[in-house]
Amino acid sequence: MVMIRKIVYNGGIMAAKKTQKSTKRSSQTSKSITRSSSSGRKVSRRPELVVKAIVDPKTRAKLARKRMKRAPMSWREWTLLGVIVTCVVAILCSFAVKASFHPEEDAEKSLERLTSAYYTEYLYPRIMGDKTDARAVMEQYVDTGFPLVYLRQFLTFNDQKYAGEKKYFSNEHYECDENTSRVHFVPVEPYGEKDYTYTATMSCERVEE
Repeated sequence: MVMIRKIVYNGGIMAAKKTQKSTKRSSQTSKSITRSSSSGRKVSRRPELVVKAIVDPKTRAKLARKRMKRAPMSWREWTLLGVIVTCVVAILCSFAVKASFHPEEDAEKSLERLTSAYYTEYLYPRIMGDKTDARAVMEQYVDTGFPLVYLRQFLTFNDQKYAGEKKYFSNEHYECDENTSRVHFVPVEPYGEKDYTYTATMSCERVEE
């Protein structure tokens, strides 16, 4: 009988220990569940934190810079970009040259230079000669003017001093007839070497490209 009681007693102790262990395990399990639930609450808060961060201008700027970053361009992409830029620059330069190039205006400016030089350096001294009374000499040409002066004469007078002006009247864009293009000078008061008017009749045309 004594031995049997001891066995029963020992069995009760073992059962109590097992109960304590199971209680600890359940408490640990509940704690882990509580921790996981608390960690779950932290995860659920992360989107809110992200939203608050994006509202911040500095953070939003950083995110924008990150999105703008990309991988370095390859040599093929750089080559293609260089070709595109070169073509665009060439087209823009072509348009700029065409917009700034006016052969008619260049010819008109050249004609002004030639008429001024011809009248002061050649025509006026030739008409006056040794005479000193300019009014007496010039008044007789007021109604009729001086004889016509042709473009070829402007380009060859004074030992062809102004022959270089020919490029404005004969080039790949503009062509003038030197034998029919002419100027008619008329003296005006007070009849000095720079007192005159002129009428130009130019036979010119723009060359088609």
